[in-house]
Amino acid sequence: MAKCCPELVHINFSGNKLANESIRTLAQVQPLKNLVLSNNGSIEGLVLRQFRNSPDIASISLHGTTVTKESYKILKVFIPSKCKVI
Repeated sequence: MAKCCPELVHINFSGNKLANESIRTLAQVQPLKNLVLSNNGSIEGLVLRQFRNSPDIASISLHGTTVTKESYKILKVFIPSKCKVI
């Protein structure tokens, strides 16, 4: 995806029932800045650590997912410090 769309900076996959494997693929998209994953209930918080190598990521929207407060705390260790998790 990154090779065919080098200008892709915003992705909205709200309500698409994404699997954790899909998140791993999305983490490879550079220079992704904004990612909306709202209402994808089966997303696990720890899979989002894949974004630790995404220096441009500025926000990830997780409303309506299974990411817990505990996962959020762990997640903040793995993602870039400037990234806002909504």
